[in-house]
Amino acid sequence: MDSRQNKAVLADTSADDVLQRINYDFDRVRVTLGDRFGIVVRAKQLDRRISNFIVSNPLATVVHLGCGLDNRVGRVNPPSEIGWYEIDYPEVANKRRSRYSSRTQIR
Repeated sequence: MDSRQNKAVLADTSADDVLQRINYDFDRVRVTLGDRFGIVVRAKQLDRRISNFIVSNPLATVVHLGCGLDNRVGRVNPPSEIGWYEIDYPEVANKRRSRYSSRTQIR
C-alpha cells in the first residue's frame, strides 16, 4: 500500500507486485492505518541501518532471518561484494524463489 501513496516511504513497487499475485484474502488481516505506518517506518529504519553498516563494512555478510517475502535486499541494493543470505521455513523460501529474481542465497 505504501508504494501507491504520493509520498511513499519505501516506494517498494516489487512488494506490491508480489502481493497482487498472492492468492490470499488480505481483508482477513486487520491492520490499522497506524499499524501500517509503523510497519513501513520500521522497515525504512532497518534499511537505513543495514545500508550504513554495509558502508562501514564493505565485505560484510548479511543474514536476514525470517525474511518472509520482504524485499529488503532490493531496497538496500548492496554491492555484489556483500554476501546476503535470506533464511526462512522451506515453504516460505520456495514461495520467495518463485516471486523474486534472486541475487541472494535463499535457505
